[in-house]
Amino acid sequence: MQLQFKIEYYTQWGESVWISLSQGNKPAVRIPLSTLDGKDWTGTVDLPDGSEELITYRYYIERDGHETRIE
Repeated sequence: MQLQFKIEYYTQWGESVWISLSQGNKPAVRIPLSTLDGKDWTGTVDLPDGSEELITYRYYIERDGHETRIE
C-alpha cells in the first residue's frame, strides 16, 4: 500500500516539512516531504500490503535538525 501526503504550508528559509508516521506498536518513522516552491509539500511512503494496524501521523516543521512546530 502506498500513502501519499500533500500539504500546503508556507515555510521560511531553512525550514522543511516532515511527517512522523506510526503503525501499531512499531517505532515512528520520519518521512521528509519535498517542495519546489516552498509552499506545496509532498511525500510518499510504502507500507506492506495487508497491513491492518492503525496508522497515525503528524506533520512537523524542522529547522537545523530540530522540530520547531508540530501540527
